[in-house]
Amino acid sequence: MNMHDPLYIKPPLGALLLLCTAGLQGAGDVIIADFEGKDFAGWTVAGDAFGRGPVNAEMPGQGPPSGFLGKGWANSFHGGSAATGRLRSPAFTIRGHYINFLAGGARNPGKTGIRLLVDGRVARETTGPNDATMKIQRLDWASWDVSALAGRGGVVEIFDDAAAGPAHILADHVVMSDRDYAKERVERAITVTGEWLHVPVSLGARQALLRLHDGDELLREFEAGLAGDRPDFWTFEHIGPFRGKTLRLEADWLPDGRRGLDVLAQSDEIPGAAGMYGEKYRPQFHFSARRGRILDPNGLVYYDGEYHLFFQHFPYALNRTAIRNWGHAVSRDMIHWQELPDAIYTDGLGTVYSGCAVVDHNDTSGLRTGAEKVIACIYTSASGGNPSSRGRLTSQSMAYSTDRGRTWTKYPGNPVVPNMHGGNRDPKVIWHEPAKRWIMALFLKNDGTYLLLESRNLLSWEKLSEIRLPGVIENPDFFELPVDGDRGNRRWVFSANGNYYTGRFDGATFAPEGGLRSTPWDGTYAEQTFNDMEDPDRRVQLAYIQGGRFPGMPFRTQMTVPRELTLKSSPGGIVLCAEPIAAMEQLRGKKHAWPDKTLPPGGVLELRGPRGGIFDIAARIQAGAAWTLRAGNIDIYWDPAAGEMTVHGRKMPVAAEGRAFVALRVLVDRTSVEVFANEGRAFMCVDVLPDMTDGFRLDASKEAPVRLDSMEIYEMTGIHASPPFSTGQ
Repeated sequence: MNMHDPLYIKPPLGALLLLCTAGLQGAGDVIIADFEGKDFAGWTVAGDAFGRGPVNAEMPGQGPPSGFLGKGWANSFHGGSAATGRLRSPAFTIRGHYINFLAGGARNPGKTGIRLLVDGRVARETTGPNDATMKIQRLDWASWDVSALAGRGGVVEIFDDAAAGPAHILADHVVMSDRDYAKERVERAITVTGEWLHVPVSLGARQALLRLHDGDELLREFEAGLAGDRPDFWTFEHIGPFRGKTLRLEADWLPDGRRGLDVLAQSDEIPGAAGMYGEKYRPQFHFSARRGRILDPNGLVYYDGEYHLFFQHFPYALNRTAIRNWGHAVSRDMIHWQELPDAIYTDGLGTVYSGCAVVDHNDTSGLRTGAEKVIACIYTSASGGNPSSRGRLTSQSMAYSTDRGRTWTKYPGNPVVPNMHGGNRDPKVIWHEPAKRWIMALFLKNDGTYLLLESRNLLSWEKLSEIRLPGVIENPDFFELPVDGDRGNRRWVFSANGNYYTGRFDGATFAPEGGLRSTPWDGTYAEQTFNDMEDPDRRVQLAYIQGGRFPGMPFRTQMTVPRELTLKSSPGGIVLCAEPIAAMEQLRGKKHAWPDKTLPPGGVLELRGPRGGIFDIAARIQAGAAWTLRAGNIDIYWDPAAGEMTVHGRKMPVAAEGRAFVALRVLVDRTSVEVFANEGRAFMCVDVLPDMTDGFRLDASKEAPVRLDSMEIYEMTGIHASPPFSTGQ
C-alpha cells in the first residue's frame, strides 16, 4: 500500500479553507435544523406533503435518496407527487455570512424549494437540483450569502406547491456559518502505483460526492460514505489503467475534512480478497457482487465461449444511490462467474442506467479494429443523477469493446439516441435478420408507452412504431421463440417486468395476439435475456431478486439463477414459461430419494437424511389434494381449490390444467428460495434466510390422502468451491 500520497486542501476562491475535523459544527456554526428527531421540533407544518415528521428511508414510488447527513431529512413526498404543503422554521436572528443546507428533489423554480423569509418577504430562494423526469433524489449542499442580512430576523420555509407531476423537495441540515459549504472541497493527489484504490466505507456516513480527475479531464464521479479508521467494509476503485499518472481525487464537503481522504491507500491486491465469497450469508449459486449493492442485470450477451453479465452496481453503498456503474462478470456456463472491474462509468451525459449488449457480427458500426468482433453496450445516460449532468436530458448512449469485453470505449458521438420524451430509458437492442437491421425497444412514458426504433449501424436511430403495455413501466425485452418447440410455429414476445404480449413482428410493427399477460408473482425485477446465444431459438433470462437480508455483509442483493424461457400452448393461449437451465444440475451432489407413497389424511412423511446446507428439490405431488412441503423453516402449501401455491407466506396462482400431479422444483440457497411449478408455468423467488436444521417433510391435509409420486433432494455444491476460470483479465 502507498500511504504517503500528498494530501492538500483547495481553498475556494483563493481564501483559506477551514475544515472542521471533529464533526459538522465548526466555530460559530449554528444548526437551525438537522431533522434527526421524530417530529419537526418547533417547525410549523401546513398541508399534507411533509407528513408529521422527518423520514429516514426511501419512500415507495419516489426513488433512493443519497447525500443526506445523519439518519433523517424532510421530504414532501408524503401522499405522493400531488400532495402540497410547507414547513416553516421558528424565527431566528441571522448570523454569519452563509446559510447552508442540503437540498434534493426536482428542479421546479417557484413551485418546490427552500426560501429565506425576512420581514415576510422572500430574500433568498433555491429549488431542487435534480432532473424531474427521473427518480433521482441526491441531496447536495446549497448556500445563501446572507452577509447583508446579518442581525435581522429570518425564517426558513421549505415548500412544495406543485400539485401535479413528479415535483417534490427534500431538505436536511440547515446551518448558519461563516463557511460556504457548497464551495468547500477536499483534494488529494494520487500517483497511481497499484491496480486498486482502497476505499473505506461507513454505512452511517453521508454519501459524499467524489471526482477523480486526470488534469482537467473528469475520469470518475461517484458517491461514497467515507469512513475513518474503522470502516464497516473496504471496497475498491479500479485505477490500474492510469498507472504512472498523478490523478486528483476531489470530494465535496466532508464532516471530518482531511481524515476522510487520508486513509485511502492503493495496492495491486483487492482488500479482503482472502475472505471474499466465504462470508456467512454469501449466496452459493446465485451471482452477487464482491462488494456493494447490485440491481438490474444489463447487457446480457454471449461471445466466443463467454457469457457476459453487466449489472447496476453501487460499489460503495448497500443502499441505492443516484450514481451507479455498470459492473461486469463473465462465465463459460452461466453458473460460475468471475467478476471483472466495472466496465462503464457515469459521465457528463448522466449516470449509467439500464441497457443491453450486442455483438456486431457484420461490423455495421465500422468500429472494429482487429480480429475480435465489436461488443456494443447501449445504455441510458440518466441526466441529473450526478452534478456534472444537470441541465441535460436523459438519452441513450453506447460504449464498445474490441478486445472481448476487457476494456471499453465510449462512442464519441454519444448520445446515439437523443431524448425522445422525459425519462425515456432501458434500451433493448436485437439484430433482425430478415430486415438486416437493428431493432431497439425503449421505454418512453409512464402511461406504458414503449417505442420500437431501427438502425443500420447502431449509431443513428429512427422511430418505427409504438407499443402500449398499460400500467407497465421500464425494462423492455423483445425476442422470438418457437411455440412448443416447433420451429415452424413462432411468436415474438414483448415483455417488461413480468408482463408480456405474444404476437408477430414484420420488421417494423409488433402486432399482439390476445391480451397482456402477467407471469405469476415472482419477487424479481428487470428481467432480461441473453443476446447472441449459440442457438438462436434459445432464450435465457436473468433478473435481480428484490429485497433480501444480508446481515453484516459488505454486499447486498443477488441475481436469480439463469432461467430457460419457452413458449407453450395452454387452454388460455400461448404462455411464457421459465425453468432453471440444465447446467444447474452440475452443482448437484449427494442425492436423497423417496419412491411412490400415499399419505393418509393428516399423515406426515419425514424425509430423513439431509440437514443444513443448500439444496435442489424435484418432486411430483398429487394435484387434487391439499398438502404442505416443509423445507426447514420454509413452508410450501398447495391449495387445489384455489389453484394457488403459498411459499413462505407469499402466494402465486398455479394452473393445474387437468394434471394429476404438481411438478415442483425448489432451489434453496443461503438467502433465497426459488420455486418453479408445472414445468415453469408458474415461478417465484422469495428473499428469506433459510434455516434447514429441521430437514424436510411432507404433510397431508386432514381432509384427504395425498400421493407422492416422487421426491428427490440433492445437496448442492456452491459456485465458489473452486477458483474461477481464467478470463485473460
